[in-house]
Formats: sequence, C-alpha cells, structure tokens
Amino acid sequence: MVKPDMHTLAHHLKQERLYVASEKQLIQRLSGEVLKTADRLHQAAWIAKQQRINLDRLILTSPLGSSVSLVAGVGSVHVTSSAPTEHFLSQGILHKGG
Repeated sequence: MVKPDMHTLAHHLKQERLYVASEKQLIQRLSGEVLKTADRLHQAAWIAKQQRINLDRLILTSPLGSSVSLVAGVGSVHVTSSAPTEHFLSQGILHKGG
C-alpha cells in the first residue's frame, strides 16, 4: 500500500512543479508586457506634454494678437475673430467667442 501512495504523491508533486513553472513563465511574460505598456504610456504622455507646450507657444505667438485669450482655470481658448483656426476649432481646443 505504501508504493501506490508514494507514486501518487510523486505524480502530484511533478504536476505541481509543472504548474508552478507554467505560472512563473506566464507572470514573467505578463510582467514584460506591463513594462512595455508602461513605457509606451510614458512616451505618449511625454509627446502629449510636448504638443501642449507647442500649442501654448503657437497660441501665445499667434498673429491673432489680442483676439486670442486664455480662459483662466479652464484651459480653453476663445477666438473673437474669424482668423483661420478651423483645425483648432475642430479639435475642440479653440472656441469662437460670441
């Protein structure tokens, strides 16, 4: 009776070892994916920040002069002239003043 129990135990331990190894590989793969995703997110955030800086510079140096005004605390821009700002209007960045 001892032999079958030892054989069963050895079989279960082998299965457990295979399961743990499989889970370890899965965790390592998922960890790599998380790192890649975090890196892409960091890059996207950096790009968005640079785009925002460029947009702010564009707005501040705009030939529209005083017709472009920043709305404090809101982060949007109101345009009070009919200058060619369709791109900014379509993006929801600029709003026509009324």
